[in-house]
Amino acid sequence: MFALKRLMPAASFALLLTLAACGDSLSPADVDPVALQSSMSDAAGTFAQNAVFQSVTMLSPHFPRYGAPALGLAGLTLQRLQHPGTAESQQAARRIAQLAASFSANPQALFPADVLGKTLVWDANTNAYVVGNAPGAPATGIRILLYFTNAATGMPFLPITPIGSLDLTDKSTPQANRLGVTLAFGQTTVSAYDITVVSGTTSATVTAKGYLAAVAGPERIDFGLSDLIAVSGQTLSLTSTNDLTSSGAAIHVVLTQADIFLGAGTIVARISRGNATAELTVTGDLGNRTGPLSGGVKFNNTTVATIGGTFENPAITGSGGHTFTAAQIDALLQIFGSAIDFAFDFSTGVLSPGTIVF
Repeated sequence: MFALKRLMPAASFALLLTLAACGDSLSPADVDPVALQSSMSDAAGTFAQNAVFQSVTMLSPHFPRYGAPALGLAGLTLQRLQHPGTAESQQAARRIAQLAASFSANPQALFPADVLGKTLVWDANTNAYVVGNAPGAPATGIRILLYFTNAATGMPFLPITPIGSLDLTDKSTPQANRLGVTLAFGQTTVSAYDITVVSGTTSATVTAKGYLAAVAGPERIDFGLSDLIAVSGQTLSLTSTNDLTSSGAAIHVVLTQADIFLGAGTIVARISRGNATAELTVTGDLGNRTGPLSGGVKFNNTTVATIGGTFENPAITGSGGHTFTAAQIDALLQIFGSAIDFAFDFSTGVLSPGTIVF
């Protein structure tokens, strides 16, 4: 549903140089891919098992749209993932390219005055959100009630059962449009972050920074996401960066796509815990999740394997004298799968409230 990223920051590069200078304690043999995979799976589970976060992701296509132009920046990745590589997506790309000249760098009120302080509720008769009478919405924004949602239909189960709420507030400054997002399970806040859009004549950057906590248990993810969308002729490119920390693990996932509406792309997934770092780089039709793959694996910045096969049946082969057990290969494949989830599904859910105003 939503998006991914690219080059290693200079600070990260300097850190790796420092680590490499530490000697044998950071050799590839010190990296346990099974332990790193466990950390990555735990982080992915915080998103996947959070009922209100999943409700936001599934219900977001039904949220109201207050922004202009009608097909907003934050909606690009939703369009891309729903129709990758189709004639429909190409037509949408051309429309958005034509709208590029209207990208505004001037912040404006994100919500119409007549909805400020209102709570939106689901109307089972129209299968849509409508303004209700419930109190508690933020004065500078809106509240949207969330429900147990059927993944097959993207709509609440009947009878309607509220499980939480999504509060959205206008936090714009003279420099940027900013949307405050607060997600609650019942009366307990489980996520708080800001979505910020800074746009120019041919590009826009959408960022989200904050945290998501588990509905039950101590798990928490702190994240910083950034999507750079650029227009060139009839093409829109995407560089999506996802940085997360969870339970002592640092996760960095970057997706780059030369054409936002096609499936081809490259993903870089790096996970670090203590003095162990595993990094996977994979190129292929990641959007459509099909076809051949190519890439490699590094342990502590040393190449230890190549990646081939297909998306449906990926293969990891040791290189440079390195061999792997079946458990280690399975762990690396699961790291790749979690990276796809972070880059596409989870980042989509984080950014999806932005479709209301951006």
